[in-house]
Amino acid sequence: MADPTYPTLIPMPFSRRTTSIGAFYAEAEPEGSIARTVFPLDIAEGGSVTIGYATSVVVMQTGAEQRNVNWHDPRLSWSIGMGAMTKADLTRITTFFRRRGGALDTFLFYDWSDHTGTMEYLGVGDGVRTQFQLAKHYITDRVATRPIFRPVDGTVTITNGTTPYVEGTDYTLDYETGIVTFATAPPAMTEIYASFEFYVLARFAMDGMAASLDGIVADWTSIQIVEVREQTALPLSSPPASGTDTFPLKLKAQVGGPVYRTRVAETANGWEVRGSEWAEPRTRYDGQFDMMPPEWRDTLIAWYRSHYGAAYHFRFKDWSDYRIETPALCTATADPLIWAITKRYTDDIGEATRWITHPVISSLHVWDGGLEVTTGWVFDEASGMLVFDSPPARAPGVTCDFDVPVRFEVDELTIGMNEALMYSCDSVPLVEVAA
Repeated sequence: MADPTYPTLIPMPFSRRTTSIGAFYAEAEPEGSIARTVFPLDIAEGGSVTIGYATSVVVMQTGAEQRNVNWHDPRLSWSIGMGAMTKADLTRITTFFRRRGGALDTFLFYDWSDHTGTMEYLGVGDGVRTQFQLAKHYITDRVATRPIFRPVDGTVTITNGTTPYVEGTDYTLDYETGIVTFATAPPAMTEIYASFEFYVLARFAMDGMAASLDGIVADWTSIQIVEVREQTALPLSSPPASGTDTFPLKLKAQVGGPVYRTRVAETANGWEVRGSEWAEPRTRYDGQFDMMPPEWRDTLIAWYRSHYGAAYHFRFKDWSDYRIETPALCTATADPLIWAITKRYTDDIGEATRWITHPVISSLHVWDGGLEVTTGWVFDEASGMLVFDSPPARAPGVTCDFDVPVRFEVDELTIGMNEALMYSCDSVPLVEVAA
């Protein structure tokens, strides 16, 4: 195949095809060949990609949530702006659009934001198994495994971690399914890895063009493309999760703050009756990433995919409010051995308290009056509580840094790329998860 930077479109004859909804011109379709047609990479470069999940979220009156993952794998979509292109480029993309029959036929799309896998774990040999599915893993404190069906010819390396295998001798690779088949089953306990570039099976997400031509300058404001799902025939193997559960990137231009839910009823004479539905507010955040280098882009994608969009929570550092600097008294619970860490917000009228369930353990100090207590207690991460060996004589105090348990608030994350091959994300909305 041609260099993957600018792949050559496969020439295909045109034929007239009739369907139940009418007749139109489209390409003849020798089995398997249509999907090997590649969308022009110089046109695909730039634009934006949206990673889309489907999560059902039910917020209860306490502010706590119940969430359900409806899509285990996201669906990708792309928006490519083609402003100020040449007439030749317009002719090329128009021809490609006609040959696809609009949204009807599929093609391969090279997603510039995510198109490589490096030393990806495929599984472990048992002396019997000969087939492994190419896969890419997004690893944080969780793991999301993505089957890879459409590797790019000439980019695939299969290895046992130290010694590469030879394609055509040690194994064969199906470039339509991403299945690796070994001539001889790898020995037991042999780990198999792969490095590769890959395409995504896609189609146009529209049936009509909106192109214009002014002299020699052409314009097609937006080309909409959507991923076409494929099903793997083999089970997927995933490596273990690794790393911290704290979001590693700092949002630029972060905004946000506590949000309450107040029920207000107005009587006939204009008086109000107000009631709070949530015992604690939920903090919302939003920010952006501007001019991200590829490694930041990869980190953001890994965190979004491994947490399945809005499905799973993680720790987030709110740099505007992340520390208890002077010992704050803990709040007693029904069990005299268990105390809740609280931060207190005080003004001339009174105070509001906030439960802290995710302290930074290395910064956590417990105090009895002015003396630090270094033994006789542990922090229980499962409950977010301090647990003492014996009941304290008085309310203990705590100083610490703390994180906020949050999740992505939306099931769509859009990442753009500019001409300098730098990436941006205009909105990363997060919402606090109530304990």
